[in-house]
Amino acid sequence: MGDWGKYAVTHVRYWDDEDDRLKHVKRRGIDVEDREVGDPEVTRRRSVLLDLRSGNGYATAVKEDGKLKLREPVSVVESDGTEWLRAEGEEPEDHLGGLPTF
Repeated sequence: MGDWGKYAVTHVRYWDDEDDRLKHVKRRGIDVEDREVGDPEVTRRRSVLLDLRSGNGYATAVKEDGKLKLREPVSVVESDGTEWLRAEGEEPEDHLGGLPTF
């Protein structure tokens, strides 16, 4: 699985249709040695930001052919004093590559 980090983000939830900030994500723990991912759990956006600042890596992941495929590493990008979760794109918003919502 490579150096993808500690968690895989599979789904996202925004505050509302007009807000660019995530409210929650569904994540799964990554066990690199066993090449397995854990059960999904819902966590707040703030927890993801804190984890990333503490060195716990995240990657986006999607299900293809019945298997979870890791896509892009997630990073924290600051713009005008606001921190954003980003896997791709350059706009000042949370953007994790078009993951499904829940």
